[in-house]
Amino acid sequence: MTRRPALNSRAARAARAAQRGMTLLEIMIVVAILGLLATVVVSNLMGKFDNAKVQTTKLKINEVKQTIEQYYTLVGDYPDSLDSLVSPPEGYSPLIKAIPKDAWNKPLVFKRGSGDDSFEVFSVGKDGQAGTKDDVK
Repeated sequence: MTRRPALNSRAARAARAAQRGMTLLEIMIVVAILGLLATVVVSNLMGKFDNAKVQTTKLKINEVKQTIEQYYTLVGDYPDSLDSLVSPPEGYSPLIKAIPKDAWNKPLVFKRGSGDDSFEVFSVGKDGQAGTKDDVK
């Protein structure tokens, strides 16, 4: 059996001290890298959630537009407001149970155009203000 030569005590302590310092430094670097990765992942996911809300709202808007067209087919005129879809004129059944809300839990906006056959349905978006860039149509 061969023996390794023993390090003198000063050299052994210096080697152990250097090794401990590197381990702490490595841990700090790993924690910093994980923090950066977590930041990137969270920021990317937040963008996906916003995009999903926009897509969900667009689907709801299309459903409401189809319901308005149904109303037109039944009644012969477009409604004055979305309330007419819930409470139609006498003799007609309601087409929806409640006025749908967008993905931000705000009611959809209905505007009847100046012509007899034009209307617009949109969401005020995340900020709740009509006429801003986050409106969903």
